[in-house]
Amino acid sequence: MLNAKQGECFTDLEEADQAKKVACTDPAVKFEVLEIVDGGTQPEDCASSEVDDGFIYTEPKLVICGKSRK
Repeated sequence: MLNAKQGECFTDLEEADQAKKVACTDPAVKFEVLEIVDGGTQPEDCASSEVDDGFIYTEPKLVICGKSRK
């Protein structure tokens, strides 16, 4: 599971255990966490209209909503 909080940014998201937190101003950012939905089960649980990517976990139920960057 990706250990993330709202407002954090990451690189290397091919595997959650390989993800590296970086400053959101870093040009290497690949994913920005916009929202965490505790108890969520589907992408539609994300409220932000900026969300275009994310991670869904079943145990515990959690949706990490975010925005991909290139």
